[in-house]
Amino acid sequence: MKITGGKFKGRQLPQKVKNGVRPTASKVREAVFNIIGPEISASSFLDLYAGTGAVGFEALGRGAKDVVFVDRDIEAIERFVKTHHFSNCRIIKGGVLKVLSNIERRQERFDFIYVDPPYDSAEVDQVMPLLGHIVNVAGLIIVEHFHKKALLTDYGLIELIKTYRYGDTILSLYKGNQL
Repeated sequence: MKITGGKFKGRQLPQKVKNGVRPTASKVREAVFNIIGPEISASSFLDLYAGTGAVGFEALGRGAKDVVFVDRDIEAIERFVKTHHFSNCRIIKGGVLKVLSNIERRQERFDFIYVDPPYDSAEVDQVMPLLGHIVNVAGLIIVEHFHKKALLTDYGLIELIKTYRYGDTILSLYKGNQL
C-alpha cells in the first residue's frame, strides 16, 4: 500500500496486518482528498482510529500543517514517522473516547477529523457527539463506515451534509451546525 498523492506520493505505507485492521483502500483515500481539495493546505488534521496512518500521511503529503494520529497500536506509525523524519505530527496511543475527552479538555480544535473505526464497532455512536466540540467552525468530519451501518443525520453540534459510496465503504461528511 502506497501514498496516492502529494509530495510523498509513491512512498510505501506501514504494513499492519492484524485481526480487525482494515486499511483504507487507495481509491477511498483518493476520494477523501478529492473531496477536501486544496483546503487541506495549512490545515490541522485529526486521524482517529489511525491504523497504519495512511490517511494522516496522505494529509501531510498534501499540505496539512499538522496531523494528530490516534490509535491503540501506534508502533507502525511511529516507525514510519521516524524513518521519514516527520516533525509536524503527533501520535497519541490510547482509546479514542478517552483521547477525545483529553483533547476537548485542552480545547484543541481541528479543521478536518477523519473517523475510521472498525466496521464491527458500535463506538462510532459514542464518538460522533463529541466531535462537535473539537472541529473548527468551518471544519469537516469524514466518517468511513460499512455501508450497512446507518449513522444519524445529526449528532448535536454536527450534521450530515453528504455521503459517498465506494463498494462496501461509505464516506459520511459532517459539518458543525453551531454558529
